[in-house]
Amino acid sequence: MTIKGGINHVTLRVQNLARSEAFYCGLLGLKRVGERRGMAFYSSGHYNHELALMEDPAITPQAIAQGGLMHIAFNVSDEAALKALYQRMIEAGHPVSEGVDHVISHAFYTRDADGYTVEITTDMPRETWENNPSAFRHDKSMEIQTSNQ
Repeated sequence: MTIKGGINHVTLRVQNLARSEAFYCGLLGLKRVGERRGMAFYSSGHYNHELALMEDPAITPQAIAQGGLMHIAFNVSDEAALKALYQRMIEAGHPVSEGVDHVISHAFYTRDADGYTVEITTDMPRETWENNPSAFRHDKSMEIQTSNQ
């Protein structure tokens, strides 16, 4: 038995479902596909769900920071989609990092309402990095050009 197809989903504890849904649905474009008491499930349309949120009003930013989760990453289809989402975040007044060239992907980072770090990423073609022995060793800053620049 081996793992097939990567990560299935991530479940996060959040203080307020409605506030978190505004970020994940309103800004990232996920759709709510299910719910149960105190929980909601979200999908990009590629899987039954990639994200589950569990409401826990007692969760604190300190508990989130100490939980060991570095970040969660969501793929977008291509560079144009990365730029469009970056611009949408800026227009919504949502803080974003500068762009990051990971060699294997291009990305930017933001935080959701509870302080979880969220990476938005698009993969680079495998042939551009698969024979590069240092592909996973170095990141560098990159500018993400938006239509406002």
